[in-house]
Amino acid sequence: MPMRSMRVLANEVPPAVRPSVGVSIALVLWSGSYGGAETWSIALSRAMAGRGVRSGLVVVGDPEPLLGDDSLAGLPREALHLGRGAEVILHPWAIARAISRIAPDAVVVPSGGYLSAAIRLGGYRGKIVAVEHGTVMQLRGMTTAQRVVRQLDMLSGLWAVDAQVVPSEFMLRELRAVPHREPVIRIYPGLDTSMYKSGPRRIPPRPGASTMVVAFGGRLIRGKGLEVVIRALREVGVPGGIRLEVAGDGPERAGLEGLAGSLGVAGDVSFRGWVRDMRSFWEGCDVAIVPSNELAESFGMVAVEAMACRLPVIASRSGGLSEIIADGETGFLFEPGDHKALASLLAQYSTDPALRYRHGEAAHQRFLAMFDIERCADEFEAFIRGLM
Repeated sequence: MPMRSMRVLANEVPPAVRPSVGVSIALVLWSGSYGGAETWSIALSRAMAGRGVRSGLVVVGDPEPLLGDDSLAGLPREALHLGRGAEVILHPWAIARAISRIAPDAVVVPSGGYLSAAIRLGGYRGKIVAVEHGTVMQLRGMTTAQRVVRQLDMLSGLWAVDAQVVPSEFMLRELRAVPHREPVIRIYPGLDTSMYKSGPRRIPPRPGASTMVVAFGGRLIRGKGLEVVIRALREVGVPGGIRLEVAGDGPERAGLEGLAGSLGVAGDVSFRGWVRDMRSFWEGCDVAIVPSNELAESFGMVAVEAMACRLPVIASRSGGLSEIIADGETGFLFEPGDHKALASLLAQYSTDPALRYRHGEAAHQRFLAMFDIERCADEFEAFIRGLM
């Protein structure tokens, strides 16, 4: 199988950084599609570069739109244009060379499976640190045959990995219940706090003075729970009303639009497709909702983004989300799939703007204390140096 042409997008050290301190770290992504892992990887790579570490990004598949982001200017980055599976397995040397050009010392990969094995077999001699984003949780919903294939994938690369990182205590427990590679450490992902410096939000002059805007951000796939929010809109009835803004797209969109129509709330739901400027999106809303039900969340970067923008977050008790939200302080937690409980919480926020203001300010303070990308970069750099 011939390899697709590779394109080097940039390979230069950012000019305005401190002198190198003798370590280089690359971050590998499967594709250039935006998601929580991708948002975090960009922020981490920039934070590393800002402290004098040579850091950059390698995208295995299609690099767009991520690698065209203006925020990456000056960061080394390469795109391989390889499909998953056979193309990765058949071209390990290309992957290893691309990573080595950016960071011969260490690489952070999104999988401890065959991708890690390919990197090592391709001749990469630096440390390989695999981040477990939730692969082990997917095993539960698979058929026996699918589960066997996925387990073989997970096992195929453990020999090549030097250490593993998880984004939450929840994932730490999940990973340690299956074959893994020690050492394993929990490092909370983070965002660049300098990007979120807006002042406190204005409290509406009186309860019910304006429509409350609630927001969902993410892929429209089974398990993300957006249908629970739509059903809650039908359930709740409050002065002023509630409008739902949806940032994201996916295979479930048509069904969700149909559900909103059948329940009579289509006029209260706006499907905006993919949104590049999520900060502006969150700032135009009052409350964020992360309603994951069938799909357990390994972390929940979308909740952190909303907290950074001073929004209270209502989230299901799904995986790592319970570690992000302080129930009753920075938002609320509800049982996955319980649209009536969600409706009650929405009504509470709609009729008490002062409460959502207080929760939003507390959410921002929690973001600064726990999910600063500089703290994340400190922990990653120290962990990787400890492996050398």
